[in-house]
Amino acid sequence: MCKSITSRQASAASRHRKTTLKLPVILTLIGCLITPNSQAENCYRKSVDATWPHHTFNFAVWADPDHSRAVLVDSLFKRSLDLELSPDPQSGVVIVQPELSTNYRSPDLFSQASSVDDVNFLEEFLIGVKPAVGGHIGLNISSSNGLPTSMRWYDTSLRRRGGSTRLESRVGIDGELIVDNRVMSMWTWQPVADRIFAYGALGIAGRLDVFREGFYITHLQAPSRNNGTPVGRMILDLPGHRPYSFHHNYIAVDGDLVYFLEVSAHLSLRYYDMRSDKSGRLENFPHENSPIPYPSLSASWDTDKSLPVGLYYRKGFLYALWRQSREDGQGSAWNVIKLQPNLEKGKVETRGEAWLPIAGSEEGDQDVRHLYILPADDFWLILEFMIQGGPHRLQAVLTIPATWITEPHTSQLAERTPKRMTCLSIP
Repeated sequence: MCKSITSRQASAASRHRKTTLKLPVILTLIGCLITPNSQAENCYRKSVDATWPHHTFNFAVWADPDHSRAVLVDSLFKRSLDLELSPDPQSGVVIVQPELSTNYRSPDLFSQASSVDDVNFLEEFLIGVKPAVGGHIGLNISSSNGLPTSMRWYDTSLRRRGGSTRLESRVGIDGELIVDNRVMSMWTWQPVADRIFAYGALGIAGRLDVFREGFYITHLQAPSRNNGTPVGRMILDLPGHRPYSFHHNYIAVDGDLVYFLEVSAHLSLRYYDMRSDKSGRLENFPHENSPIPYPSLSASWDTDKSLPVGLYYRKGFLYALWRQSREDGQGSAWNVIKLQPNLEKGKVETRGEAWLPIAGSEEGDQDVRHLYILPADDFWLILEFMIQGGPHRLQAVLTIPATWITEPHTSQLAERTPKRMTCLSIP
């Protein structure tokens, strides 16, 4: 029989914290066998109430190589939410501490304001930080026009490493017009070896009002060398950036191999191999023959359609996160489909799926409109977001054992049933 977590164990675990816990929640990563329609004692959901003044926060990222700290960053309003995860050596439980940081606990993630006529303003702010070989890479954009301005370099703990690599203005001080293939925007991107693979816009010579949109590859040099404005090379022309602007992760990286989702009239899973400079399409991606609606200007996609909202790579497999309409039509259900890519055959094979225990999946629940996921070796960290008139509100943080997703055929999350398993909630 599985053991429940007692207040005594929670107290023992808290004594091993190096900092004072303000919003503790006990999470255990030790598995136990349970039956469906019950509560899981190694899957925990902690209620959080953090509203982002902007329409959404800028990014979330693991802040150390051990996956014991994640950070959500709102660069525009200079605010962060730190999620601390640390195992207790005696009880074996894991403590999570979500805490809004108003004292700039991560000062390297916030740009210093400039002052003109005693008015402070941000010239640029950090739009994203991505894990890279030996550390992290961050992208700054202009606060006035949203164009890339510089790249930042961090170690694995998100401490600044050296200076920034400045990116030259897209229009020179003497009125120089755009040249071919200058990087104008990065709506979504991932580091790949010494380069960046991204969806965004590339310039067209002599034009300021027309760009090429699609997936491209571009070089980035070391922080000690200023490489000016990077020039990209288009891999797939795909105009219409809106599906790529909702914080959905549509690029997954396996060494020098990139997998990415083409979201247009229909879905298409594609790949790009940096070693051979070869790109192509992988058939048999789920729902690839179903028409995809072009999303509205709202902060999320309509919930009455089956839509992919994430793509992840872990140890030889792809994992596609899907938002499905609930069978009663009153909300959303979420599942992760495990896929095995085969480049030689030009296809992917489905290896099972796991239905996530997310709020809104049961009748009477408040519907979750967006998930942000950070996979790790032992567990997946899942952030539940609501949308209230534009701003995003983080309402809960979940930890789910990784094997429940990576081994779906033996998982407690394998079936979509009227009353599925829910994670234990800790006040």
